[in-house]
Amino acid sequence: MKHAEHQKTHGNPILEMPSNVWREYIEPKASLFDQVETLPKDEKLVLALHYYEGLSFAEIGGLMEINEWDAIVLHTQALAKLQPKTEGLF
Repeated sequence: MKHAEHQKTHGNPILEMPSNVWREYIEPKASLFDQVETLPKDEKLVLALHYYEGLSFAEIGGLMEINEWDAIVLHTQALAKLQPKTEGLF
């Protein structure tokens, strides 16, 4: 079966997801993404490099041309800003 035919015969799983699953699992993550988007660029970059790319703070510092401690400070600042905005989401 071709990909286009497969899409026609099967609905969008996100649209077919029960509303309770959406509210419990998807919506909080979308809200968290929105909150991350409000952070300054350097704080978002540290979060992305650490959590998505799996880099250490020493590696992040090297990429951003800052020292390891400054990378840790940016990470801590970002989490401190997100924490009150995300309480109760998970």
